Amino acid sequence: MVAILHVTSKLLRSCQCGKHVSQLQLITVNRMKRTKSESGAESTVKVAKKPKTSPVKPKITPNKQKPTKVSDGKHPKVGDKKVNAAKNAKPSNGVAKKTFKPKKPFGNKTDKGKNTKEVTKPPDWAQFKKEKKQLRTKRRHAGFEEDTLDVVNKAKVMSEQLRRKKGTPEERLKLTQDLHNMLNQNNHYKQLALAHDTTRIIQWLLKFSSPQIREEISKALMKLIPEMILSKYARNCVKRILKYGSALTRNNVINTLNGHIVKLASHTMSAPILDYIYSEIASKKQKQCLQQEFYGDIYKNNKDESIQYLKDTFKDNPEMKNAMLGATKANILKVLNKNVHDSGLLHAVLFEYLKECNSTDRSELVTTLSPLVAPLSNSKAGVKAAVMCVWHGTNKDKKVIIKVVKEHALSLATHEHGHLLILSILSSVDDTVLVNKVLLSALLNEISNIAKEEWGRKVLLWLVASRDKTYFHPSLVEWLDTGISHGNSKKPAEQKSAELLKEALPAICKNLQENTEFWLGSSQLSLTTTAILKSASGEFLQNTLDSVAEFICKTTWKLTEDDKEVNGIEHAGIHLSLKKLAQYDKVNTEKGEYTFGQAACKFLKEDTVRLWISTNRGCFLLITLFENNSSDVQKSLKEILDSSEKVLKKQSTAGSKILLKKMKN
Repeated sequence: MVAILHVTSKLLRSCQCGKHVSQLQLITVNRMKRTKSESGAESTVKVAKKPKTSPVKPKITPNKQKPTKVSDGKHPKVGDKKVNAAKNAKPSNGVAKKTFKPKKPFGNKTDKGKNTKEVTKPPDWAQFKKEKKQLRTKRRHAGFEEDTLDVVNKAKVMSEQLRRKKGTPEERLKLTQDLHNMLNQNNHYKQLALAHDTTRIIQWLLKFSSPQIREEISKALMKLIPEMILSKYARNCVKRILKYGSALTRNNVINTLNGHIVKLASHTMSAPILDYIYSEIASKKQKQCLQQEFYGDIYKNNKDESIQYLKDTFKDNPEMKNAMLGATKANILKVLNKNVHDSGLLHAVLFEYLKECNSTDRSELVTTLSPLVAPLSNSKAGVKAAVMCVWHGTNKDKKVIIKVVKEHALSLATHEHGHLLILSILSSVDDTVLVNKVLLSALLNEISNIAKEEWGRKVLLWLVASRDKTYFHPSLVEWLDTGISHGNSKKPAEQKSAELLKEALPAICKNLQENTEFWLGSSQLSLTTTAILKSASGEFLQNTLDSVAEFICKTTWKLTEDDKEVNGIEHAGIHLSLKKLAQYDKVNTEKGEYTFGQAACKFLKEDTVRLWISTNRGCFLLITLFENNSSDVQKSLKEILDSSEKVLKKQSTAGSKILLKKMKN
């Protein structure tokens, strides 16, 4: 025990802070108590009291300890006498205790520390509502002069009466005339057009007023068109002017936009209206003038009718080529950086630039455009620019493009322009494994929906009969082949087509077997069905031909055309497709493949034969099957027709007479 007290006294003398002293004293007392309880001794241990003399102050080096900043006199400096006295104050039991300062009361200070609550008066809600109403009125009238406020208030009341459907047309015309006269006196239209709550007054006037009043309103607002088209609310007035205005008014609107085209094309509010003007209203010459502003500032205010394309700007001066291409690229990037890329005007300029720029600039722009090929495909020029991205893009760019197309596979495949992007991918991308895995899987999941649309059938036909001029215009095939030759594709086109067909054919044939009625529901679909069956072979061909033959041999097969119900075999378009399929039996016979005639012999019954021979087209289908198949199939057909020979002799059609001759030979 003496040893413990000796060690403790040494530790007390070595401590530099009174806080540590008190902690050590507490530890020592606790140990002594625990020792006493364990040994059962009755002796008490007294803690040596500290001498009254002040302890030795610890030395503080200025480099190791930062002095406390004193800003308002409330925080004492280190070594202050009052602070040291408070730290060295002795507790009653000889053990230092922590002192806790009471927290300051929340809110207002109370007198002499008393917890008294102030009694707050309830708010004056009437005064509060009055002030709020005044503030609202002040904000509404911001921007209007005092003499204009009465006119605005009257105009709002009259416009509400005009908007309602009550009243006769004569009363509405009179109301529009009175409202126009009031607003046109001191040219209030300029102030009303740019305010969010009064712009509707002008919209209703343009909708319900007479053509003469519309022309006067348009004339009053014509100089404000570039400013209005940038406004969130005033741009709706520009839409009404373009919708209800005359041809002269529309031309004047387009003329007022000269010099502001690039700015308007790169603004989210004005870009849709500018695209509407370019796509629906502007003439060919006006479109050229709108494009010229992208070629450089030289064409902002001075238009040249001889310049139709970007290459015309430096045709006579080759030294200007770099300057023109640089200015065009800067304007294109300015629009793209604002994410306003769904514009026919921008697409046209993009296509022109990609044709004329060098390979370095083209590859840089292709990387930027790769994630944007879906919106680019909304226009004719835009999809051509997207196709150029496929031709000239790196493998990484093509991978990005294919992933984007996968997300919009159905909408692009059935779009007038978007399907060309898919055709370019199917014809020019060498990595057919990636195409099969990413793009074809998405397309094959929507076969029926794609086949319903005209442009979707083009995609399916390219898979089963690529570059066949029976189904594709020669100019389209030539355009795709030319682009591939100028791009970076190396794999032969025939090899790519065969690999894609091998992947796509099983899914297409399976869908045809399960939905035969759908694939033979119209002449367009039956033509696609014929192309699919011509490309099939082996087990897929046999199963699909059997399902087709079984369906057409049903006597209940009927179609509705021009509100008339006809037998399926008598339908002109389907009859032509079935005849082409029967004619192809000659090729399949030479290849040793299963034929349409063999499938027909399986399912032709007496009632079906009598239905067919009663029509001229049914007879000609049997004749075509008889002429293009082997002797075994011809023998089977004769056996089937023998039971219906008497019925056939009674027919007077040209097809029945020819069929009788074939049976006798």
